[in-house]
Amino acid sequence: NEMPAPDFTLESLDGNTLSLQDFRGKTILLNFWATWCGPCKDELPAMQRLYEALRKDGVEIVAVSIDRDNKERVKEYIRKYNLTFPVLLDPDQKVRKNYFIMGLPTSYLIGVDGKLKGFVSGAREWDSTISKQMFSTLTN
Repeated sequence: NEMPAPDFTLESLDGNTLSLQDFRGKTILLNFWATWCGPCKDELPAMQRLYEALRKDGVEIVAVSIDRDNKERVKEYIRKYNLTFPVLLDPDQKVRKNYFIMGLPTSYLIGVDGKLKGFVSGAREWDSTISKQMFSTLTN
């Protein structure tokens, strides 16, 4: 009984707008984070490694920063960790509320059909074997 992932449109760091619909047909790791959240920062490098390993298999990572008016700080983190996946800004925390995010980081797994397949609360070693296996079951 899977629910469709709530769609949204947010601004990216380069000023473009992206919506969840833009990634339809891919398996998506939708991650909510903030620059002031220690565990969020801890998992970013593993998330980047996962992205590099599985992007060719149709896995997309979309990271939503809930920082309020802190675009420069978010940019700093992107540079520091050499993140190449899309980072979107949710300063009004509308999307955070639609996904009922309490603690950070929280990640949702969205299937190619656009439906919620599960969520992970707290930091995770995203490029571990077990995480990669989870994605391969979702992409096949």
